[in-house]
Order: sequence, then C-alpha cells, then structure tokens
Amino acid sequence: LTDVTRTVIDCFRTLPFGDAVAIADAAVRRHLRSVPQLLEQRHREHGWLSIRQADTGLWLLDPARESSFESASSAQLWKDGIPVPEHQVTVLDEKRMFVAHTDGLWQSEGVVGEADGAGKCLGQFDEDGPSALAAARAVLAEKQREERVHRLGLEFARWAPTDTYADRVSTVRSAFSRGDGSRFRGHLVSSPLSRHTSREAVAAPMW
Repeated sequence: LTDVTRTVIDCFRTLPFGDAVAIADAAVRRHLRSVPQLLEQRHREHGWLSIRQADTGLWLLDPARESSFESASSAQLWKDGIPVPEHQVTVLDEKRMFVAHTDGLWQSEGVVGEADGAGKCLGQFDEDGPSALAAARAVLAEKQREERVHRLGLEFARWAPTDTYADRVSTVRSAFSRGDGSRFRGHLVSSPLSRHTSREAVAAPMW
C-alpha cells in the first residue's frame, strides 16, 4: 500500500532500531538510487510519532553491508558505544594481492569485524546439506584467511546471532585493546557502495 521510501521511514518509526536499519540498507541496495529520496520522505513525516529515530537510522545507513544481521548488529553496536566501521573493505597484501573481504573495518584501531550469521556458512553448501568434507574445507579456508589478515597486522572481532549484545560489545572492545592501526602493512580498497559519511553531512539537509 505504500512505496519503498514511505515504508522504510515508517519502519524506523515502528520497528526495533536494528531491524529498521537492515531494511533501509536493503532498500537502498536494491531499489533506491540515493539517500536524498529517503531524506525527502522523512521531511514529509515531520512531527509524526517516533520520527526522530529515522534521523539516526539514516545517518547509519550503508548499502555496502551484505546481510540483515550485519546491518542490525552494526547499528546495535553503535548504540552501545562502538564507532561505525567502514563496511566491505578489501584487504590487499604488501604486493597488492588480494587477501580478504571484510564485513567491517576499524582502520585506526587495526580491527576487522565479522558478523558470522548462519547464512555465511550454510550458503557455501549444496542443497542436500553440508557434507563433512565441505564443512572441513570451509573451516580450513576461513582459518587460512584469518591467518593471512593477522600477518598483515590486523586483529579480528567476531560475533554471532547467539551472542548477547553485551558479549558483542565486549568482543569488539577486547579486539580494540589488542589492535593498532599503525601496524597494518598492506593496502585497503573501499567498497564502491559504502556510504561512510559524517553525521554532519547527513544531518545538515535534514534540519
């Protein structure tokens, strides 16, 4: 009954914050060309109940995130005091050879963030379900990937849907205490979809 922009803003007003951010990310990734369309719809709903939650959500929006769990957990971590990382950064080694794609990267802290939802693993297997061999290969490939990233000077913070919000925050802060962006010896390539924007840049046209 409503178009995409109206639906996204209404979701910010009515749904849990992380869910609404995930819906907004998906909408921009699949249906919308730019954030200004959402900003215009937010203005139309000026004074509506809980509309201020849309202001924060639009600042956090990033279509580079590839899953609803990645989007929702990033938003929740931010509400719990963790800075927003840059999403889907490609890590290259000293010779500019590919090493890994990352869910999120806190470059100054030297920490890679990985939102390990079930789909990340299950999507690698056949329709008949994971075989022991396929599972073993997936685990080995991930271990090798992580070791290569570690050798370049980056730490990992991993969280899963079964972790509590407090556990996710603790995991990231623990990685921050170990990491140091100055130790990184490789190269980084940002996602062309990433919308890593300052709060002021988004808030200015809104108010």
